[in-house]
Amino acid sequence: SHAAAYAVLAYRTAYLKANYRAEFMAALIADSVSRPDKVAQYALACTRAGILVKAPDVNRSEGDAMPETGGDGALSIRLGLFSVKHVGVGAVARLVEERKQRGPFRSLADLCARVDSRALTKRVLESLIKAGACDGWELSRQTLLKQLDALGKNDRPQTAGERSGGPNSRQLSLLEGTERKASEDVEVRDDAERLQGDDDAEAMRQQDEWEKELIGFVVSRQPYAHLQKWREALAVVPLAQIVQGAVSTTGGDRLHHLVADVAGLRTVKTKKGEAMGFLTLEDDSGRMEVVLFPSVYRNLDPLPKVGETLSVHARQDPGGNKSWIATRCFAPEWPVPAQPLIAKRSETKPQKRTLYLKITRALEIDHQQMAVLREILLQRPGEDTVVLFYESGKKRSLDAVRVCADARLVEALTTVIDREAIRVRAQGE
Repeated sequence: SHAAAYAVLAYRTAYLKANYRAEFMAALIADSVSRPDKVAQYALACTRAGILVKAPDVNRSEGDAMPETGGDGALSIRLGLFSVKHVGVGAVARLVEERKQRGPFRSLADLCARVDSRALTKRVLESLIKAGACDGWELSRQTLLKQLDALGKNDRPQTAGERSGGPNSRQLSLLEGTERKASEDVEVRDDAERLQGDDDAEAMRQQDEWEKELIGFVVSRQPYAHLQKWREALAVVPLAQIVQGAVSTTGGDRLHHLVADVAGLRTVKTKKGEAMGFLTLEDDSGRMEVVLFPSVYRNLDPLPKVGETLSVHARQDPGGNKSWIATRCFAPEWPVPAQPLIAKRSETKPQKRTLYLKITRALEIDHQQMAVLREILLQRPGEDTVVLFYESGKKRSLDAVRVCADARLVEALTTVIDREAIRVRAQGE
C-alpha cells in the first residue's frame, strides 16, 4: 500500500514539474525559504530550464515566490519578500496590504510614510534595499541607503498614544508632517545619482555579497555565466554536484576537475615553516574549500585573486574528514588549444590514434604526480594507445590502458605535463 501511494505521489509530482514547471519550482522555493542553500539549488535548476528567477520587489512580490508572465509571454519566478533575511511576517503583511489598498510605492520616502514603522524597521528596510527589493525606483542601492540614513535622522519620538496603540494613535512612520518635505528634498538631491555607482566593479562585488548574505545567492545578475563555457569545453560539472557525487558514489580515490572562481585564499605555515593554503572556490551552485599543501602552493605564482577563475584538480581526503586536497591549480586558457596537438582523423573511417607523452626526470620520481597522470588517463577510456617516452631514454607502451585521445584529455593532461610534451598521431603516420 505504501508503494502504491508513493507511486501516485511520484507520478503527480512529475506531471506538475513537466507541465507547470514555473509554478512547481516557485512552490519548492517558497517551501525552502528557511534554507537558502536549497533555494540557490532550485534557482540554478530554473536557470537551466530557461526560467528566469527575479529578485524580490516591494511593488511586485508577495510573501512567497510566485510565477510571473512577462509581456512576451515568457514565464519567470519572482522571489517573495520572505526570501530576504531579517524581513518578518508582520512587515510583509503590512507592506503588501498597504500596496494593495493604495497602489505601488513611489519612493523610499513614500514607503516609509505609508507603512507602520513598528513593522517596517530600519533593519528591515536596509535588508530590502541591499537585497535589491527597491531597485525598481531606479536608484543605486548605495543612494537608497544614504536616503534611509537621512530619513532616520528626521525620525520623531513616539507619543504615549502611539506607544500604547490606542484608538487615537496615528500610524508610526519615519516621516511626519514637515519631515515628509525633508525626505522629498533628500530624494531630489540624490536624483542626480540615479543608476550611478552600480556599474563600478567594487559596487557590484558589494551588491553580490549583500545578495548572498540576505538571499543566499546572487539573483540580480549572473556573475558566474562565464563558467558555463568552461563546463562545456572541459566536461566538468558544478561544485555542488561534485561534492554530492563524491560523497555518495566515488569516495576519496577519484580525481575531480573543478572550474570555479576564487572566493578567498587563507595562507598558513606548517610545522616546518612551509607555506600552505586553504582555497575557497565558488560558482552558481555553492562553495568548496580545497587544501593546498606546500608542494602545490609553492607553484602558485602569482597567488590567485578573489574573482579569478581557476582550474583545480582535487580529490577527497581518504582519511574521512571530507576535506578536498588539490593536486594542481592553474588558470585555464581559452580557447582550449587542443586542435593543433591532434592529427586529423579520417572522415570516412575512424582511425585509432596513439598518445605520446614525454616524461621528465622530475615527473618520473614524483610518485604523486605520476598517480595523478594515471588517474587522468583512466578517466577517458577509449580505443587509443598510450606511449611514454622518458627523459632517461626509456620507452614504455601502456598495454593495459586505452584512452580516448581527444581535446578534453589533452587539456586535462596539461595540468601535469607541458603542452610541448604531448602529441597525438593517427596510427600509421
